[in-house]
Amino acid sequence: MEMVPIYTCLSESEAVVITSMMTAYDIDFLISNKHFGTMYPGVISTGLSEQILLVREDQVDIAKELLRSFIEHKDEN
Repeated sequence: MEMVPIYTCLSESEAVVITSMMTAYDIDFLISNKHFGTMYPGVISTGLSEQILLVREDQVDIAKELLRSFIEHKDEN
């Protein structure tokens, strides 16, 4: 099954939270550049430390819904 990129994590800590969410809901995913991205932690200013969330194409809708609630809640604070 093809993996589809759906979100670029803004920091290492955000990637950790998103990893936990995807795991909790049994969504098959991977985060590209996961280990390379930790070499330059912090807010992403260039593509060098970019960590991109990819999910199976048949799980894109549920993953986006989970991310939507996470991002909206984060923006409220």
